[in-house]
Amino acid sequence: MDTNQPEKQLVLISRDLFFFSNIQFIAKSLRAEASLVNGLSQMNDHPGATCILVDLELPGLDFNALENIHDQSKVTIIGYAPHVKTDLFDAARKVGVTRLYSRGQLNRSTSEILSEGLR
Repeated sequence: MDTNQPEKQLVLISRDLFFFSNIQFIAKSLRAEASLVNGLSQMNDHPGATCILVDLELPGLDFNALENIHDQSKVTIIGYAPHVKTDLFDAARKVGVTRLYSRGQLNRSTSEILSEGLR
């Protein structure tokens, strides 16, 4: 086995390129490969994903599709949104997402949250 090869795959579902560069750096330090997609429909291109980090504010986010991904795979799903967007947190909980963080929490503890999600 190549020890330089990433062992896990993290997929960020977002349109935030700046945040993705931070995610890439942290994922690499956790021996994971990071990919950026701008919608759940592109998850078919990442069948081996270990962890999905999803921006709950993404326009047009299909919570039913998120539920299908949650129900059909063993992937860890982490959702995040501004702390005041309680309706988004409620919608995510309804489809089975239990790892939910405010943007502030995620920004402060990105490495720890991703490390846990990639286990």
